[in-house]
Amino acid sequence: MNDMVKYMNCLQACIYSICKKRNIDDFLIFCCGWFFTFDADKLLSQSLSIQLEDYNYIYFERFYGITSDVFLFDENPDVTDRLQYLETKIRQSDDVLLRVSSHDCPWHKGFMKINIPHYVKLKNILYEKEVIVCEDPFFNLCDAYLPFTNFFNGCESFRIFQKKYSCKPVECEEILSRLSNVNIGLLTKNIISFSNKLLCAQKKVDLFDYVEDIYCCNNVRALKFIADSRYGLCYSFEKLSKLSKTNKIPLLEIANQFNMISSLYLKINNYYMKLFYRDYDLHVKINNMRDKLLRIVEIENEIYLKLKLIRNVTVK
Repeated sequence: MNDMVKYMNCLQACIYSICKKRNIDDFLIFCCGWFFTFDADKLLSQSLSIQLEDYNYIYFERFYGITSDVFLFDENPDVTDRLQYLETKIRQSDDVLLRVSSHDCPWHKGFMKINIPHYVKLKNILYEKEVIVCEDPFFNLCDAYLPFTNFFNGCESFRIFQKKYSCKPVECEEILSRLSNVNIGLLTKNIISFSNKLLCAQKKVDLFDYVEDIYCCNNVRALKFIADSRYGLCYSFEKLSKLSKTNKIPLLEIANQFNMISSLYLKINNYYMKLFYRDYDLHVKINNMRDKLLRIVEIENEIYLKLKLIRNVTVK
């Protein structure tokens, strides 16, 4: 698999396998990843969120004619009805993704601990063994078996990818146009608000919502995901620079800036994780994290202005 897989979340990794099978440019997976979601009304330890559903797939449909439809299971208590409903849909496509709660996913770190959305690719339904055969992106797509009971308790929806329209060449300018429309004001506000709320932490419990396992902690997972999404944007801009006829150098500069931001987020996450084990330098580490977050704000605003300039020159 591509080295980029280690920077993908479970949904992206599942879609990556679809990209390879259908010969789709994999960098499109990352083009909707420029966000930072902070909820000031929640506790600090739960204030960041991971937006696994924040993909509009506009690029897949626009350039490759592939649609993505989400189907919800109703609350019917009969597991057989759910399986039959699923089967009627999977006859339409080989590319079906199940959204399963980590709490009910036997091979997930969060099994019987916490509810984290986890995506797997549906492979088969074995009625005689009462299991659903899945391909998990983090098991190198090896078979994993989801018992019917776990499927019923932990799976609320599934996603189908279907080829409906003809392909057209990937257009760099259209992607740049959408990326330049990011709400930089909200993005900046959320990063600064989070950095300010960090200053309110007085002890370890303020930072971690799951003290038994660091990898189940909300903000640890979110910061890693944000760092990976910025590296994904670096990868995307490197690819876009090769497609662009007039903006190769500035797009490579933006790619390098996103790489720098990704490194800063990883350092922030490392500081954060260290406090899980030893919080004697709590305020020193928090101030270091805050300084890096404010530096990220500066770089991301520079990227935004550079993108706007590129777009204005291109439109003219």
